[in-house]
Amino acid sequence: AVMAIGVVVGSLIGTFMGWAAPISRWTSYVGDKILKSFRFDPGSIVTAWRRDKAKYEKLFDDLKDQGWSDDRIEALKFVTEFTPSASLAFQPFSVVGGVGIVLSKDKSPLRSISRICIYEACSQ
Repeated sequence: AVMAIGVVVGSLIGTFMGWAAPISRWTSYVGDKILKSFRFDPGSIVTAWRRDKAKYEKLFDDLKDQGWSDDRIEALKFVTEFTPSASLAFQPFSVVGGVGIVLSKDKSPLRSISRICIYEACSQ
């Protein structure tokens, strides 16, 4: 009999906790909205920054809020730069859209163009 009472009480506690969960989530959302506690992940920040450095530089403050040092942020910027592979760099007339780096005719990288061109394709 004691065990049956424990099972019933345990079931009731679980039921009440389930009912309270939506209220708990709502209060959490309200608190997040008031405190503005959402932070972007590093990948989203660096992607936005690469698209418009002046506009999105301030997003790196999200990483600082999460404990990132300036050195680590600079390392993140460096390791996420696009470097073409050797096979891509030496395929004449190749064009890959949306990369953001252009290889000029002398094969040196030029930044801030919305596609990658190799050799003669750049003149088109």
